[in-house]
Amino acid sequence: MSTENTVKTTLRIDEDLMIDIAKIAKDEGASVTSIVTSALKFYRDYRYMSDKASFINEDIVKLLDSRLALVEQRINTKTNQVLSSTAIELEIVSQILAEQLEISPAQVEIFRRKAVDFIKMNNRAFRLSELID
Repeated sequence: MSTENTVKTTLRIDEDLMIDIAKIAKDEGASVTSIVTSALKFYRDYRYMSDKASFINEDIVKLLDSRLALVEQRINTKTNQVLSSTAIELEIVSQILAEQLEISPAQVEIFRRKAVDFIKMNNRAFRLSELID
């Protein structure tokens, strides 16, 4: 630690607190002065962020944005898998019904096209990201 820009001052510290500070300094292999200086800097930064800061640190915002984007991507992927699986199962049920009701494959295709047109007309989507947009 440089002594060029330091100020010598006297502080009154509770004895129990001083014992704890000395123990921390011993555990860290540092001086009591450096531990107290670090604590004061921490408190200064805490007060600044509580009282004067009008924005969140840009690095924190970037980190949160990237994590949220990853979570959103994972949710979309899982939702798309579920929707695709449901669509396949529904198609199987439709084919079974068509066969049991003796509906021709041409008629099934006409019904399928009508269903797709209905979905497009009503802005239905099978992807979560499309629902959000």
